[in-house]
Order: sequence, then structure tokens, then C-alpha cells
Amino acid sequence: MNTNNFYRDLSGFNSMKEMSNQNHFVSAPDDWLIVLTDIKNSTSALLAGHYKEVNVVGASCIIAAKNACGDLEFPYVFGGDGATLLVPISYKEAVGKALSHTRDVSLKQFGVELRVALIPVSHIYAMNKEIKVAKFIPSQGNAIAMFSGGGISYAEQLAKKTIPDQKWSCDFTPHGDFKGLECRWNPVQASKDGVLTMIIEPRDIQSTQSPALQDIFDKISSIALGAQPVTLKNLKEDSRPEALMSEAKMKFKNSGLQHFYAFRIRVLLSLFLRIIRAQKIKPESGVYKYLNQLTMNTDYIKFDDSLRMVLDIETEQKDIILTLLKEHFDKHQIFYGSHWSDSTLMTCFIQSQEKHIHFVDGSAGGYTMAATQLKQQKKSILMPV
Repeated sequence: MNTNNFYRDLSGFNSMKEMSNQNHFVSAPDDWLIVLTDIKNSTSALLAGHYKEVNVVGASCIIAAKNACGDLEFPYVFGGDGATLLVPISYKEAVGKALSHTRDVSLKQFGVELRVALIPVSHIYAMNKEIKVAKFIPSQGNAIAMFSGGGISYAEQLAKKTIPDQKWSCDFTPHGDFKGLECRWNPVQASKDGVLTMIIEPRDIQSTQSPALQDIFDKISSIALGAQPVTLKNLKEDSRPEALMSEAKMKFKNSGLQHFYAFRIRVLLSLFLRIIRAQKIKPESGVYKYLNQLTMNTDYIKFDDSLRMVLDIETEQKDIILTLLKEHFDKHQIFYGSHWSDSTLMTCFIQSQEKHIHFVDGSAGGYTMAATQLKQQKKSILMPV
């Protein structure tokens, strides 16, 4: 049976309150492939100030794979310094070529090493692990994927081990493009005191439903009302040449073309900036409708065996949330990591005026710094001093 339309045909939900409802999660087909990407030593790149470049590379993995697969719909989750994707195994070569291209461009343009692993879902199932997929629909024609069951986390562990025969490696002739990649927004300044980026992992990660995570999500939802980090009020276009160069470097090898592209986009933005600013406050305008949908299509809450959140909140709310997480940690229910910053970075994938997704991460390292804290926490428990 052809399973290529698995994700396209998967029923979705349109309220984040339904995220923990396991009736929405369906087992991934066993003839699909897990695609894992991340930047090696991404923390070092972040400490050197390359925040935007790290996010651009992570988002470009998704965009290159989407472009390589044409009209195929498949689930993916942006992780800050990389991404997790599920695709039919019949698309292995197409995706492998696209990610080999992404790896080459990332190394040449930004000096970062992108790691790519391709692991069959069937192998994860043979290890008695589960991979379940759900689809959140923030607006018509757009979807944000969710993963549960522990299989993705197990695949990540496999990918990070040293495997002599490199059976999960991605060795294909590089070929791909980053059509749809756009990085034209200023860091979105917090409208409250700051932005809290969190990764919350249940101790029993193989469980398809965690009462602790459900409790945490419900309480955070009531504590942090209106915490969406990207709104019409704090969106500001970024036409600085240096801000546009990350996008230009991914799309063009030639430095002259990079500067010409960045200059052209800057000129176009300057021409339309006044129009955008005037129209985005008029509910009947196309600009307003697009930008309103943009705020809806940000992936600021998602689940990939761990709960990931980027929230714009008050300091008092942050303290309450971190106290809540500490309580669940002390009860041996979760591991967690967090990062506090003053803004949100946004990288966009624009396929059309109606079809667009916007990947968000806390500035100054966001998810990567939260993941580092989480790993240190796990290490202190598993190997106490």
C-alpha cells in the first residue's frame, strides 16, 4: 500500500489545548524515514554570536527537503540548530541530495558542520519503540507537526553514537535549493519583560501520554495568557544589508551575487516599507490579513517527545513557571532546560501568500542553550558528582 499521503490525509486539530490528546496521534508508516539534522558544536557558534546563522541553517534543512519533495506533505519540527523530519523512504535520495547540499553550503558560507542521519522508521519499530504523529493546523493550508512515543528521541541517541559502518549517514551528490527561505524581520523584541525558551522532557519518554507534561502545559497556559512572542505590534521589517546576508549566503555561492541579492531586497523593502506600515493596521487590507496569519503560523509551541515553548512573559511569570518545573523535576517526573532573552528570532518559509510557516527561537541561543542546560541536568542525575 502506498503511504505517501499519510501526513496529507492525517486529520488535524486547530486548538493547542488538544495537543496532549493522544487520539490525534497516529503511528508513522514503517516504510518512512526519520531524517535528523543538527549543527556540531552549535553552542560554540552561538557563543561566537552567530545566532541568526544557526537558525537559518536549521530552517534551511526543512526548506531544502520540502523543495526536493515537491507537493509531498510530510511532518517536521524545527529545533533551533537543526530539524527532525519524517519522509517516505522512496524520497531518501531526493532528500539526501538536498541535505548534502545544505551541509556543503553551511560549511562554506558559515563555517558550521551540519550532521545528517537517515534512519528507517522500521528499525525504530524493531527496537520496540513508537513514533506517533499529530498535525496542528494554525490556519487553513498550514500545519505544524507533533511527535510522541519516544521513537524520535531513541533515533537521536542512535544518530549521535559512533557507528563504524556509518549506516545512517547521508552520502549523496549535493543538489538542492532554498527557495522560500526568508530572513527579513528584526529580532522580535519582547512586549513584556523577556522571552522564555523551554524544553521539557518527561522522564518516561517512551510513554505516549505524560500526566506531568499535561499538568505543566495546562498550568503554563493559565499562567502565561497572551504569551505568543510574535504579534502585529512587535513585528518590524529588517532591511539592513547584514541582516539579509544570511539568506543571501544560503541562496548564492558567489559573493557578488550575495551582495547584489541583499541590495535588491533592501531596495524593495525600502520601497514598500511605508505601504506595509500603513496597511498592516487596516483589517480589510491584504497586508493585514497576511501578517495576522503570519502570527498564527509561528511554531512557538510544539512537541517532539519533549514540550518546546517560546513565550513572551513577565519576570514574575517566568519565576512561577521555573518553580513549577523544579517541582516536577524534584518529583523525578521531568528533565528541563530554559533560556531567558530579550527577543525572538524568526526565520520564514514562504511558499505562497496563503502557505507559509515561521520558525521561532529565543534570541542569544534559545533552544540550543536550553538543550545544553537539559543535558547537564540529566548528566548530573545519571552521573552525580
